[in-house]
Amino acid sequence: MRKHLSIVCTRVGSWPRNDVSLLVGDDLSLWEHQSTRNPNMPLRGLKYFVRLHAAHVEANSLNEYGTRLLPLPMPKFVVFYMGDEDEPAAEMLRLSDAYAGEGDVEVTANVLNVCSDQSDDLLGECEALAGYVRLLKLVRANRSRGLPFDEAVNSAVQQCMDEGVLTDYLTRRRSTVIDMFMDEYDEEKIGALFREDGRREGLAEGLVKGRQETLVELVRDGVLSVQDAAARADVSEDEIRQMAFDAPVLKSRSA
Repeated sequence: MRKHLSIVCTRVGSWPRNDVSLLVGDDLSLWEHQSTRNPNMPLRGLKYFVRLHAAHVEANSLNEYGTRLLPLPMPKFVVFYMGDEDEPAAEMLRLSDAYAGEGDVEVTANVLNVCSDQSDDLLGECEALAGYVRLLKLVRANRSRGLPFDEAVNSAVQQCMDEGVLTDYLTRRRSTVIDMFMDEYDEEKIGALFREDGRREGLAEGLVKGRQETLVELVRDGVLSVQDAAARADVSEDEIRQMAFDAPVLKSRSA
């Protein structure tokens, strides 16, 4: 059985995150975790799998221009939602939901809400994931009691160890886990990120958010022109430029 593990590095806001892809047999599985709901995960999955399949073709010296059908691993995309909003226990996101009409390419992302009350069966099958969710809930509970963030994290880690949750891992990697939480949940960075999101949403009020962000991503990636994106989003080209490249919106002069 073929096994291959890779790390796909992405950026959210101004700090890095790691998402894991695993090739076992003919399955290429990609797992990512999210603390806020993102309807554009199918688009991100498409970009991930293009890179991963391209790497697979190159690593195996496959000829994509030949007449023989190339064997490719089957992509599976799972997103673990770990936020505290009331989201469904399971949800299937589709790339086609962002299309202006019917399209020929489909990508899906299977979103699992591991913090849901209905996630017990899933967590029962994975002790490590259940332990992480327990740690996460303790951090949030400590924060709701008014503890400063560093104290909330340290207290949650110690409580997990006292309960026998992730004991071996936390004993060896306690400082790493604490640093991870401090980086991931730094309130100043997250606040800046959401303020930026709010500013961009205000520029295109009334548009479907998922579709708008998809168009902006396509502009950034050079797939779609600013003119085409503006026409499809029914906003000005200057607004598309601002959302895609943070360029200032040019005010029209009165005659």
